[in-house]
Amino acid sequence: MKALTKFLLITFATATATLPMNAAKVTLLTQAKGRICTIVFTMLFLLGAMASVEAADTKFFRFTNNTGGPVSDLHVTFINTGGNLTTTVLRNAPGCPPPTIPSNGQSTNTMVIDWSRDCVANGASVNVRVTTINGPLVVASGVWTNRANPQPPGVAPLDPERDIEEIDEEEAGGQEDPGNNDDQGHNDDDNDNILKWILIFIILILLILLYWLWKKLKEHKPQGGGGNGDDDKPLDPIHEQIIELESKRDLLKRLRQGKTPQQKKDIDEAIKKINEAIDGLKKLKAGSDDPNLEGNIQKALRDAADAVDRANPGNRSLPLKRLAECLRDIERNLF
Repeated sequence: MKALTKFLLITFATATATLPMNAAKVTLLTQAKGRICTIVFTMLFLLGAMASVEAADTKFFRFTNNTGGPVSDLHVTFINTGGNLTTTVLRNAPGCPPPTIPSNGQSTNTMVIDWSRDCVANGASVNVRVTTINGPLVVASGVWTNRANPQPPGVAPLDPERDIEEIDEEEAGGQEDPGNNDDQGHNDDDNDNILKWILIFIILILLILLYWLWKKLKEHKPQGGGGNGDDDKPLDPIHEQIIELESKRDLLKRLRQGKTPQQKKDIDEAIKKINEAIDGLKKLKAGSDDPNLEGNIQKALRDAADAVDRANPGNRSLPLKRLAECLRDIERNLF
């Protein structure tokens, strides 16, 4: 989810960087920066909390008695539970009463199913669902016991090849046994569905907020009813181009993170060329009469776009691709 949030932020940053800027929009974007960060970090916190709750493993097993005689208890130890283990009997052994599961609600790695009498006949099986908030679940060992040998090592250990079979939910079949006191396990599926819908809702809220802010930036009109404040006055074309190039330069600095040394070198070259173009525009705005100035500015922008292309082999990065296209558009429409 962090990757998804990062993608949404980069997409939003790229989209706002392509908008023509005036003083009012720059002010709005500056004021919105803190709100954007608050929204993003709140979402990340909620998603992280959900991930910790949702990080669980559920598996279904069939355990078969091949000890040669009837048994009364099943003890199975799992790894990766962190002491959290909940068991549900989905299909009871034929002829047996509903068992109790004393391990449920305890801090333990071992599942214990107790039928209270030697009723699980030789060759009989029991299907169970085992759930943990940790995982992944792996069977470490297990034993069958009877009334005469109630504690491990009991009658005989479980043979992983013969006595233990991991099955799917449909094959596990049956109804939850009413006597196993497994309220937690009974609600696992409902909880998973609720968490999924909460996750979808949070992502939709994040998308709506980002879209709303982008629209505000795109359509923002200065307030003041025609007053004489600076925010009511549109910037001259050269000043607008300077602000737009500065926003692209800042975006490049953010996109530089996590790139290879060669990509960083190319991005640094692009930033250098954008700075040259900005300096040239400032000289032009100040009234320079250098006949080569406009050509030098356009060349700096072409070189910057080429450097961005080199930093994005195969156009794998959409933000870099769009940024290079924007630089070329600015160069073509500059004069």
